[in-house]
Amino acid sequence: MRKSQTDHFGINRLIDVRTITEEGVSLNLTATEAERVALAERFDLEAVLSLTVSGRLFWDDVVVFEGVMRSEQKRVCVVSLTPFIEKTEEPIRFLFSEESTSDSSEINIDEDIVLPIIRGKINLGNAISEEFGVNLNPFPRKTQDPFEYRDEADFGEEKDNPFSVLKNLTSKK
Repeated sequence: MRKSQTDHFGINRLIDVRTITEEGVSLNLTATEAERVALAERFDLEAVLSLTVSGRLFWDDVVVFEGVMRSEQKRVCVVSLTPFIEKTEEPIRFLFSEESTSDSSEINIDEDIVLPIIRGKINLGNAISEEFGVNLNPFPRKTQDPFEYRDEADFGEEKDNPFSVLKNLTSKK
């Protein structure tokens, strides 16, 4: 593996840790069309238009990947129900070791989760896919679409509900 690499990643993007030099390895990864379609299906998105990751893989007691993940996805606004393009840019950091903490049932949320090195290889594509899903906005909305709460009284006639009976009783006294 060269010091700088441009490649595609997916659910099985494996990197042999023996190829990581003392200086580290710079990576520029771009999701393929098939990978973007798979991510859109996996995370129930209209479409993933782009997903790129750039960063550096190096040794520091464990294997570390630090970088930036950029993506564009087609989403549906939860306020207006109209489609829009959401852009994200997130710093990412992964730790890999032969002794993984991802299997532990007692994980401290404040500690870094260490992903496994299996048979001398790390699955960077899987880690990126998981991080992509974690960073998705659970309530996507266009910035120009305001959310305004409107009381039922704003619609004119109130609908009968159990509390309107109580309201009528208190107003008759």
